Amino acid sequence: MNSSRRLRLSLLTSGAAGRFASSFYVKGKRLARASVDLVYPPHCACCAGALEAAATIPFCSACRERIVPAALAHCRRCAAVTNPIEQQAPDCSRCRTERFRFDRAFALARYQGVLREIVLRMKRSSEEPLMMAMGRLLAQRFADDLQSLKPDVVVPIPMHWTRRLMRGTNSPEMIGAVLARHLGAIFGPRSLRRKRRTRKLAELTRQERKRTLRDAFRVGRGCDFTGAHVVLVDDVLTTGTTCDIAARALKKAGAAEVTVLVAARAYPGD
Repeated sequence: MNSSRRLRLSLLTSGAAGRFASSFYVKGKRLARASVDLVYPPHCACCAGALEAAATIPFCSACRERIVPAALAHCRRCAAVTNPIEQQAPDCSRCRTERFRFDRAFALARYQGVLREIVLRMKRSSEEPLMMAMGRLLAQRFADDLQSLKPDVVVPIPMHWTRRLMRGTNSPEMIGAVLARHLGAIFGPRSLRRKRRTRKLAELTRQERKRTLRDAFRVGRGCDFTGAHVVLVDDVLTTGTTCDIAARALKKAGAAEVTVLVAARAYPGD
């Protein structure tokens, strides 16, 4: 990366971080305490059972097998489970007619079973160590793919400040911080902003989601994504609408590529 590119990308953090320095300091203390437990984890972050001595991530082997089952073929474009033939194609039957602004997507597994339970648990601020554990699992699971793509910036899907105040945490942000550290990439937690509070999307159709989220995101002041490869982090990808609209905002700001990385891939009705 040349010096001018590095300077542009530095704006992703310097342009927004100053206004949130005090809140990041408080958050940093909590992260530091949680990191100690993750470096030397006494228990599995999912079931609280004992960890094997050789564990490289804070999940026991039983939970890991339940979170990430036997390898399945996934669509390169939307991360949906597909067949081995479609896996070699640029898209699949689920996304072939969709006009996504992101370039590719990765997910651990389908939004069901223990992975669904984890995603729901991660909505609570008390589960920040679990969020960090998921970040490490994602970094390990997709290490080869992500390193070959050479991403510059990790950006979490933002939560509106009122909802963030009520919940006390944002799991994509916690996961993204861990991923950025493992990738050696810039972390831009405030480089993408949610302009307004939107309705909850779980029970909306694809078209309702598009109307609800239209122009819901904007790039933070002073942030220049020109030529950058962005990893966009969320907890679940369902219709792809949220990540699509966020990717559109990033590409309008100059991003060259947007790779979506989520914990789970859901389908309407899950």
